[in-house]
Amino acid sequence: MLVQQAATTPVIPTASPFAPPSVLMVSQTQPEVEDVDSDDEDDSDPIASRYSTADFDSMASNVNNVFDPDNQCNREELDYIIEHRFLAGVLELKVSYTTGSIKWHPIKLVKDVDAQAVANYILINDLGPISNEQHRRWARAFLRSLRRTLRRLRRSSVLIFEATTFYPNPKKRRSRHAAQAEQAKDRAEDKATEGKSKRTFKYGLKVPKNWKDILRIDTAAGDRKWQDAVEKEVAALVMHGCFDFKSPDYKPSGEFQYCRLHFVYEINADLCHKARLVCDGSRVDPRGLSTRATVVKGISVRLLDLIAEAQGLQVICGDIGNAFIQANTNENIFTRLGSEFGDRANSIAIIVRALYGLTTSAE
Repeated sequence: MLVQQAATTPVIPTASPFAPPSVLMVSQTQPEVEDVDSDDEDDSDPIASRYSTADFDSMASNVNNVFDPDNQCNREELDYIIEHRFLAGVLELKVSYTTGSIKWHPIKLVKDVDAQAVANYILINDLGPISNEQHRRWARAFLRSLRRTLRRLRRSSVLIFEATTFYPNPKKRRSRHAAQAEQAKDRAEDKATEGKSKRTFKYGLKVPKNWKDILRIDTAAGDRKWQDAVEKEVAALVMHGCFDFKSPDYKPSGEFQYCRLHFVYEINADLCHKARLVCDGSRVDPRGLSTRATVVKGISVRLLDLIAEAQGLQVICGDIGNAFIQANTNENIFTRLGSEFGDRANSIAIIVRALYGLTTSAE
């Protein structure tokens, strides 16, 4: 800190228990008083002429006190915090030292000496409704950071002393962007090879994913099981009047939404091949439509079993084939037919019945 005195004798600042005694610094930008009668060859030192020998001895003594191990202020350490007060709007702490001395200091100064002790004192004591929020936020953050640092130090020490192998040339740690780029590359490679390597099998038989797979699997097996399953499903839908077939260039009105169709393939336990045509109802805007679906509870079925047993009734189970398409749909949906529909492939069809997958089909 630059100190300028009007008098020629400098004032040496006294030492505090928290900071070493400061040494007087002379600014190099201060104008030097030049004697007009002096020679250019005059080697007199302006600093030496300004200060006496006693001043330099005092400065040297202060510097030596900083590095003197026997200096009393260097051995003085904070023991505990007694209390606090507010003086001119500044929070001060009453600190007790190991030497027995007790002094008042601003909280900022005590933080530089022992921040952990200050944080613990703030969390335990009430500093007032305004100061509590500010100082306790800092105290919690500091103690959390301290605990995290200690955990990392313990973890690193364990790894150092318990390692059984030593690799003299460890790999450089990759950056986050490099790791993300490599993961994206791996995902792209997996997606590119998914159609070739990841196949679904049921009971040892391959399950197709599209019409091309059906033709390939049936050709390799020498039968038409999957083609027959698809034709059976399409014939049932046509028989129940599920579609209103239009020409390929037909353009529906603006109130209709487009929905893609796809088949779901399954192999039952009796090795029966089954195909089910469904809609991608998740891509249809359901606003203004009722999406409520009634489902029977298991407790209701068990209650009916108890009633049948008590009344001596016979329980008969049955399955209704193509149950959904027995009802009309409440949605305005059109689609384009695929190769599974034979001669009607690539035609536009208006969905009339409650086809599987639509939002309101389960009503």
